[in-house]
Amino acid sequence: MKQEGLLCTKFKTRSRKYSSYKGRIGKVALSLVNRNFKVKRPKQIWLTDVTEFKIKEYEQRLYLSPILDVYNSEIISYTIISHPPTIKLTNTMLKKGNCLDNSPMENFFGILKQEIYYGVKFKNYEYLRKEIEIYIKVQRRQDKDKIKRNITC
Repeated sequence: MKQEGLLCTKFKTRSRKYSSYKGRIGKVALSLVNRNFKVKRPKQIWLTDVTEFKIKEYEQRLYLSPILDVYNSEIISYTIISHPPTIKLTNTMLKKGNCLDNSPMENFFGILKQEIYYGVKFKNYEYLRKEIEIYIKVQRRQDKDKIKRNITC
């Protein structure tokens, strides 16, 4: 790319303005997973988290909260809403703000945002919502195709 004078603008380094980490708050939960994300069959470990999407021109925000099966990184279910959700599940995080405890989910968010969000100007939140839904549907279809290929090999 360098020899041809091409420059990738999609994956430029971005500045971080927001951090929800406020130090150690509340109780530290027991680690049930111990960062062991290798499982032998589906439905053994599911992860969830919330990520925020914001369009600069608007005050509103979207929050995506998917459930990911660690076995094959498939998104089992997801919710996209305009206010931060309250999730009442078993907390296996070692402490608030430690992304290594939830790395498969954080990896999904990072790839999703790199591929469809960063560097893109969305005209409204409905368009952004549809792009997220399309991305998840395509990812699900690719996961199912990958599983079929592994079974037939």
